[in-house]
Amino acid sequence: MKITIKDIAKLANVSVTTVSNVMNNRTNKVSQETIDKINNIIKEYNYTPNMNAKALVNSSSKLIGLLFYTDQEIYNFNDPFAGQLLEGIETISRKENYFVLIQTINSVDDIGVIRNNWQFSGFIGVGFNQQTMIEAMKIIQEPITFIDTYYDETELRELKDKEHLYFVRSDDKKIAHDLVSHLVSRGHHDIAFLTYRVNLNEYGVIQERLAGYQEGLVSHGLAFNSKHVFYNDQLDKVIEHIDQYSAIIVTADLLAIQLISQLKEQGYSLPDDCSVISFDNIQFSELISPKLTTMNLFQNLKGEIALGQIMVPIKGTPKENMQQTIIMDGELEVRESVKQM
Repeated sequence: MKITIKDIAKLANVSVTTVSNVMNNRTNKVSQETIDKINNIIKEYNYTPNMNAKALVNSSSKLIGLLFYTDQEIYNFNDPFAGQLLEGIETISRKENYFVLIQTINSVDDIGVIRNNWQFSGFIGVGFNQQTMIEAMKIIQEPITFIDTYYDETELRELKDKEHLYFVRSDDKKIAHDLVSHLVSRGHHDIAFLTYRVNLNEYGVIQERLAGYQEGLVSHGLAFNSKHVFYNDQLDKVIEHIDQYSAIIVTADLLAIQLISQLKEQGYSLPDDCSVISFDNIQFSELISPKLTTMNLFQNLKGEIALGQIMVPIKGTPKENMQQTIIMDGELEVRESVKQM
């Protein structure tokens, strides 16, 4: 049986306004007995509000668009990074009674198509570089947070008229520097760097981590050599030259796990033959042997912050001194994959 908000009010012997207040968590003037009665009726009849109708009445769809930008047909949701972000975003969306629509996009033009088919209260963007972010902002009018998008301050001036534009990211350069320092403190001086292949002329997460690795070496009196930088399609080359290094910094746990697996298949003993340290602190990092020493980037918290940033203008509750960009530090999880020399 499909019921309406009027039916619920009649069954609970209260006004429609009272039912609406309970459904929208405006309960400061409603007794707990009435709240329980209304919620029990909603649960018994499996009532779901008509979100399109609410959007027309309130000029708010209660819908957040989560856009994953990728050059693949579908974003790789097997990556634990995505799951951790979603956990954080879901935590806030449920608390605020908002819904999240997840969409893979392959070009900025896809955003226009999505906006023409749905009414959004705000957006969160993942996987955008500086150029695609700027292009997206020519289309998006709603509040938006970009996760892990780097930008040049001079380029951002193009968007000076854009309100409610936010960013949250890790302090990738500092964190990479910290990983070098940790390895040096354990007596390592021959340190390689393994990462995914990217365009080094762009400005992004991998580029910042590489810069932090380079600066970290120099700060400890160690020379940087580009020949010690390897990419994910060069694992055989890494293994071929593994005897030259006492430790390897890897820019993602998944890639580090892949490296460890292949090294063990070749008969190497870790961390005795080579230490491995990484970024992310995904769940699998504790399930391999040796357990991976890795930098916790608090991706779930990053998701919470991203949605929390845009909820301020969406709800119309201005916050004094609100930061446009939030930069997060990491925390090293010391386990078993780094040897004391």
